[in-house]
Amino acid sequence: MERTETPPRIEPAHPSGAVRPIARGRSAESAGVEGNERLTGVTGALLLALLAALGVTILRIGQLISAHMFIGLILVGPLALKLASTGYRVASYYLGRSAYVRKGPPWTPLRLLAGPVVLLTALVMVSGVVLMFIGPAHRSTWLLIHKASFVLWLGATALHVVAHLFEVGDAVRLEYGPAGPRLSAKARRGRSLRLALLVGSVGLGVVLALLAVPQFSPWAHFHGGGG
Repeated sequence: MERTETPPRIEPAHPSGAVRPIARGRSAESAGVEGNERLTGVTGALLLALLAALGVTILRIGQLISAHMFIGLILVGPLALKLASTGYRVASYYLGRSAYVRKGPPWTPLRLLAGPVVLLTALVMVSGVVLMFIGPAHRSTWLLIHKASFVLWLGATALHVVAHLFEVGDAVRLEYGPAGPRLSAKARRGRSLRLALLVGSVGLGVVLALLAVPQFSPWAHFHGGGG
């Protein structure tokens, strides 16, 4: 008896008239989810490194006030990238994109924590920028806001970091670990794009920091350490 092969199942026709195998479509969608996860993870690792450097400046804020402001402004770019990558995942899930629906939402406590982390991050950054521009002579109210929001932000972010620490480590390992010949041309393009986004986000922060350098002088003079 002659054996017949079952043809691959295909999706309904696209409005353009094109069709494609479901398996291939799902594979592409899954790759997009994985790419988003890696971008979020490696951006988180970059933020951890910058925040560690910022923490060092806080310990000696009088002597390192200029470095504190410079690193704080560099953070703007990676923070924006992190919000964009996580926001894209959330939007894709609630818009019903199949790969993101299959992936599922983050753990409920983490979803509840995300809002306060974002709001407190914005408040810390905005109050810091306002302080930089108004100078030490008018610091009282905004300095209190900056310090109080930072303390709350530190607690919320610590929980966020602990919950995602293994994911960040896995993302860095998969993104920059040895891949050998298994890495396809498409995967290499995806990795190159993510690297470009990371470098671009840092570059944006550096440009902002360089443009704001003239605003550092009043604070450096106020602390008497010269930055």
